[in-house]
Amino acid sequence: MAVTARSTIQGALKLAGILSPLETMSSTSADDGLVMLNNLVDGWNLERLYIFTITDVVATFSGASATIGPSMQINTTRPVRIEGAFYRRSGIDYPLRIIDVDEYNNIRLKTVSGDYPEVLYYTGDSPTGTVYVWPVPSTNEYHLQVMSQLTEFVDLDTSYSLPQGYRKALMYSLAEELAGMYDMELSPLQMKIGAGARRSLKRANVVVPGLAYNGPQNSNNNGRINILSNQ
Repeated sequence: MAVTARSTIQGALKLAGILSPLETMSSTSADDGLVMLNNLVDGWNLERLYIFTITDVVATFSGASATIGPSMQINTTRPVRIEGAFYRRSGIDYPLRIIDVDEYNNIRLKTVSGDYPEVLYYTGDSPTGTVYVWPVPSTNEYHLQVMSQLTEFVDLDTSYSLPQGYRKALMYSLAEELAGMYDMELSPLQMKIGAGARRSLKRANVVVPGLAYNGPQNSNNNGRINILSNQ
């Protein structure tokens, strides 16, 4: 669905009662609204359930680490977070476990070589992040499942294609922000509609993980067990 900053801001100003239904916003209101809209998008980019897509990024780099971001070793938009990753070798995919900074710091020799990397750590620094892998293989092809950010609006009239539901959620959420800026109040019904639009986005973007079972196995009954005897 096509969305522009101008239509979003003007709609939000009318929802908040700052503009009358037939009034056109001034250039000052448009500029202020663009700043507020991009602030809203920036805040949404920190929340997993407002991210509308997970992108698979193929990365080839040598060594224990690589920078990720525009024009970096891994040339893509800097991810908010890496949701998953695997290492591909000879057509076979090997999952990588995503670890945090404490676990990565506990690795004593971070440059140790190995046939297959086991873990991946992402710093998430801005504007350029860094990806670390361990152990370090001689050949490399990594697949990173990254959270794609909502793009900030570069100007008032560039059209952006967003999934259904985002136009309404952005307009009502921006109306809430602008109402406070202009010392206005939205009606309870408008607040309810805005909250409902945001909940709809979160429901659409939620990913329910599968349940893995690693309990005891019995080779004599094809992996099935008796919950009473544990056999």
